[in-house]
Amino acid sequence: MPSISHRGEIMPASPIRKLVPLANEATARGVHVYRLNIGQPDLPTPKEGLDALKKIDRQTSRLWMQILQPVPKYLEENLIPGLLT
Repeated sequence: MPSISHRGEIMPASPIRKLVPLANEATARGVHVYRLNIGQPDLPTPKEGLDALKKIDRQTSRLWMQILQPVPKYLEENLIPGLLT
């Protein structure tokens, strides 16, 4: 069985997980729960959102990469020790 990486071991659990027992209880009471899990959309992406993504040019993408590049180092130094190891 594969082992969990150090980064995986120190990563905090997602706060959304706290809602799972509440959703399960509501379902048991007969309430319909819409489970909008991240990465598993039950709804189609709105056309407006897809159209907006098509309009992003490469220059804007490069700018965002420059903006986001220091984020992992900041996270490791301030929030998640061992993130980059």
